[in-house]
This record gives sequence, structure tokens and C-alpha cells, in this order.
Amino acid sequence: MKLRSEIPYVRERFSKIKNLQEYAASLKANEDYKDFGTRLAWDCIHCSIPSEIVCVWYDKYNCNDDHITTLAKAVLREMEVLK
Repeated sequence: MKLRSEIPYVRERFSKIKNLQEYAASLKANEDYKDFGTRLAWDCIHCSIPSEIVCVWYDKYNCNDDHITTLAKAVLREMEVLK
């Protein structure tokens, strides 16, 4: 994973989302997504990580949205929000 070193930062930021479990359940029930994991990952990124940080990742790690999605999904799995 290209952004492995960012896992602690992302975990810390996602842990500040107070209603994450409830939001995930509500989103899943709503079915307003193509891919639940990707939608949840990017909702969490947009909610908790400044866009300036995400923009730096593109250059620092020579990555794309798929790499960032993989990072966010890995953290959500660690947090047992995403199965």
C-alpha cells in the first residue's frame, strides 16, 4: 500500500467522527451509492481530512484516488466500521 505510513494519521482523524458507526449504518440502509465502501471512505475523508493534506499525498506518494480509497478502507476495516 503506497500510503501505509499515513494509516495512523487517518485512523486518528476518522476516530474524531463522533457518529461514524451510525452514519455507516444509515448510509448502507439508504442504498444511495454504487460501492458502499468507496462512498463511506470518501465521505470520511471529506469530513475529517483537510483537502490540502489529500492534495499533498498525490505528489508525495505519486498516488491517485484508488490509492487513497485503499488507505481509507483499510482504516475503516481496522476500526471495524467496514467489513
